Amino acid sequence: MNSKYVAIAVTTECNLKCPYCQSTGESIPNVQGMWDYNRLREVITAFLEVGYRNFRITGGEPTTVPYLGELLDFLLQDSDVKVRINTNGCDIEKYVDHLSSQTEVIFSVDGLKNVFSPKRLTDELLRKIQYLQSKNISIRLNCVVTKHNSNEILELIQFCSKEGLNLKLLDLSPRTDYQGKIQNDFWNNNYFGLNKLCIPFPKVASEFRTSMIKKGTGIPMSGYSLGNGHWLQIKDSSKKPYYALVCKYCPYKDNCIEGVFSLSLSVGEILRVANCVNQNYWIKLRGLNQRQIEEELKKMEKIFF
Repeated sequence: MNSKYVAIAVTTECNLKCPYCQSTGESIPNVQGMWDYNRLREVITAFLEVGYRNFRITGGEPTTVPYLGELLDFLLQDSDVKVRINTNGCDIEKYVDHLSSQTEVIFSVDGLKNVFSPKRLTDELLRKIQYLQSKNISIRLNCVVTKHNSNEILELIQFCSKEGLNLKLLDLSPRTDYQGKIQNDFWNNNYFGLNKLCIPFPKVASEFRTSMIKKGTGIPMSGYSLGNGHWLQIKDSSKKPYYALVCKYCPYKDNCIEGVFSLSLSVGEILRVANCVNQNYWIKLRGLNQRQIEEELKKMEKIFF
């Protein structure tokens, strides 16, 4: 399978205000807005020409952009393309006609009863998930584990096993910007180490494996089978990430929790590796034509991959 993978933050807008999110979502800090659709198509075409076939659409909340259906249709016209969509699920059912077996919908769900985050597995959200399952759409849940929902995780795993859902557990990312506010104590007050989860894993899952996201880089993940082809992944940022050689002397390395695992497109037409904050390695795409973008992609691949 083609492993070239890029995450595209199509907007910084979101209809929810989860307390642990950065105000610009997965885009670079301090830049708000939304990609122009025609320009985004041009940039994506450059990625396709260079061989990218794995795309993740994120935000903000991607269902808030008016062209999401068009974007999916454009990407999925190539039968080799795979698309993942990160969403809180509020409006995903509007786009069911644009989804296919080439897509995976990733719902952000932080618990069954957890009140810390508005992203709970409500009856309404469950109906949407089951509706997509009836259309043979692959589903995954992403759950950020904090002190507030750590006691629900075993129940959530058991629920996913019963319902035939994949599940990924992530810990709280350390930074200072939470919803646009500088909150130095937020991480300390809410972080819960995934190694402290009181879960009898052997009873819940089997077939332990450890995998890296791309070519041995990124954060090591523990993987378990939930049966019937479904799985549980645990992405624990306290485990030492793996980096590219060029990262060795980066002044920001000690604060980098992701390592290198994919390219990322931000609002503002910025291309970078994962969530890299070193602007010396950002590429400004604004003003570049398709051929120039292709050349910049090749240069970045040589540096990091």
